[in-house]
Amino acid sequence: MFALAVIGTASSTSLNFSWLHSTQTGRNVTGRVSSIRIPVTSLPYYTGTLGVVNGHVVVGDETGGTKCQLAVVDPISLKLISNGTTSCLNPELSGEPAVPIESIPRPNTQTGIVRISTYDEKTKAFHLGPVVLQYGNFSDTRPEWTYGGGSLWIFDAEGFTSGTFKNGRAVLLRISLATGKVLGRFAAPPTDRILLAADGDGLWFAPSVESGWPIHTARPSSTLYFLGNGAKHPVVVSRKGLFVGWLVASGHVALAYFVESTQTGAGEVDTFNFSPEVPATTVVHVGANVTVPREIGEEAFDAEPVLIIPGYRLLFVWPLYSSSNSAEVKSERIFLFDPDAGQEMKVATIPSPPYEYAQPNIIFDGSLYLLVGTSQAVKTVTLYRVHW
Repeated sequence: MFALAVIGTASSTSLNFSWLHSTQTGRNVTGRVSSIRIPVTSLPYYTGTLGVVNGHVVVGDETGGTKCQLAVVDPISLKLISNGTTSCLNPELSGEPAVPIESIPRPNTQTGIVRISTYDEKTKAFHLGPVVLQYGNFSDTRPEWTYGGGSLWIFDAEGFTSGTFKNGRAVLLRISLATGKVLGRFAAPPTDRILLAADGDGLWFAPSVESGWPIHTARPSSTLYFLGNGAKHPVVVSRKGLFVGWLVASGHVALAYFVESTQTGAGEVDTFNFSPEVPATTVVHVGANVTVPREIGEEAFDAEPVLIIPGYRLLFVWPLYSSSNSAEVKSERIFLFDPDAGQEMKVATIPSPPYEYAQPNIIFDGSLYLLVGTSQAVKTVTLYRVHW
């Protein structure tokens, strides 16, 4: 069991997020942007995945039903090495050695099951394991998951017991990436549309702006929870604000954005860690009338608004809309943030044509890879590489 060291108090050094409105270019970074159009299955509501396998970037197209499409791309030149069909059970679609597989085996029901598919490097084959979870196939009860610290973590909003759903329960599973076996099963606070982030110390999770569980709750809780490696149950780390806007973790550090006002955008970014050797700015205050990227929860194919990179800097992927009352994204603004200096470093802006929107994104070998898909029945998607 880890002893949690929360670095940051009300009296700690505070910074202002006025840099979000800054037009200064003195600390800007010139991001080199390249892209490739990748042929995909011509179906609406493209559901793409993005990952890394054997040093190559892989783009998965999971809209094909029983047969999915897997494109292999050179990470530097973005040359398309191969693009062909594969089983939708293949973990390589997500660039991971193990992946949850959801299905509804019985017709005319909304009871789904989750099994873990693992990939064997020696035999070059994948194996589908036994059922590890049952869930309700509804908008707020589908499983959510994340990777970190060598494990796969799965969150189920409502526990399934003896053929009936029990309100007020949630379940966390820790899965081995090597075998697909369940390493731990834990009771969790009843929350839906959760934010998840895992690192070498365990799993961090919190309600998002869309969380509303239980139904009678007037507003989502802003509680940040932590389940440490070796712990038997999660613990409360922090309670502040209205909800958590985003949550990221890497190594031994986690950062969370606690939103205090939905109207002004005021809030606070706090840093939590386990290692006294890791320097980190503790509390960064977000001023009023400042728009900070937010993660809305349970959007598996949307781009993460915030990524953490080596050195514990943050990379923001921020959609810019056509107007204040429009849902149409005209571009994706990408910039680095140094928490220690409280400085923004603009990297690049990627245009987003009509009906296209950012889906998964990953940091690999010092570059951002961003997949831009579409809600229309087209035959290609765009993979961007942003290098700085």
